[in-house]
Amino acid sequence: MHPEPIFFGPLRRREKYETKPGDGSFYVYTHYRAAIAEDCVCRCVYCDCHEDSIGGRETMELDHFRPWQKGFGPSKEKKFEHLKNEPKNLVHACGVCNGFKWSHWPTEDPNRSYDEVKGWIEPFEESRADFLQVFDDGTVRARKAPGEYQIRRLRLNRPLLKRLRETAILKHRLESFAATFKPKWETVVEQQPGTAHAQTAIEALLLLESIKRLLNP
Repeated sequence: MHPEPIFFGPLRRREKYETKPGDGSFYVYTHYRAAIAEDCVCRCVYCDCHEDSIGGRETMELDHFRPWQKGFGPSKEKKFEHLKNEPKNLVHACGVCNGFKWSHWPTEDPNRSYDEVKGWIEPFEESRADFLQVFDDGTVRARKAPGEYQIRRLRLNRPLLKRLRETAILKHRLESFAATFKPKWETVVEQQPGTAHAQTAIEALLLLESIKRLLNP
């Protein structure tokens, strides 16, 4: 059997983002939408859904991982304001996850995205799969903190997300099954035409194609 599909896979940023000619400063952050989507392999860095599975690029948003609107301390100093247009502070996120996260920073330390209980997993700095595990029914559970906080705060077990993960697992297993048995059934049909074995193989091939269509509407 082939290994299960990878959820919350590793992400890698490009070495350099485009800057303005002359002074080398960054463009306004919306300029980097396509580049950030590519770096995030077109998936939400929080729930791991692919943009195509939830309606396309228009359903996705640019999230400031460190929210530039967030204020710290009595003076509400905006520690991240200088990162507003910094591409390395931008991530690809679905509108729902971004809405739940918004400008929330779980710790009062701007240098720490999480503590022993709560916080955000930095998708380009750490392996999200070390914190989050997906089960056969599509449910995601925490391996360690702050996984549980992120699951709860961002509602990562929303019904649609569970269904998408479950379907991905079923499709992967079906492909593995087909790779093993489809050639055998086709050989029976070719070499034993008109026999009961061939008829059974034909029915199995038809059933396999029907299941594929159900999982790939």
